[in-house]
Amino acid sequence: MSRLISEEKIEVIVKVLPPFTIDMKTHETKLFVKRGATIRDLIEVLIDRGIIVSRDTLLAGEKLKNNVVVLVNNLVSEDLGREISDRDRVVIMPLVYGGYLVYRTPLVKAAPATTSIAPVTTH
Repeated sequence: MSRLISEEKIEVIVKVLPPFTIDMKTHETKLFVKRGATIRDLIEVLIDRGIIVSRDTLLAGEKLKNNVVVLVNNLVSEDLGREISDRDRVVIMPLVYGGYLVYRTPLVKAAPATTSIAPVTTH
């Protein structure tokens, strides 16, 4: 069992999508990990638990492979050293091409315009 699994630490919900899972099914699980655990640590726990196929499936050296997307609370995180907080929701999924843009920060609703535009009249 991994040194990071602990019943008295922080709770994290993790969802891993195929093709990264060992049985090609989506897995969602609640983990209790040591405070200060990182995304890299979480990946190690998932490998230890037999959910992720192998380290090579997700990582190219010390970075995520180009076809891997990690979301922490619905925001993309490429930093494997990012610390996970209590009650974070982490999703590990394949990159999907087309149809959607990936934003690195939350979208902010724009304030309404304060100027008015005069109607166009034609003669």
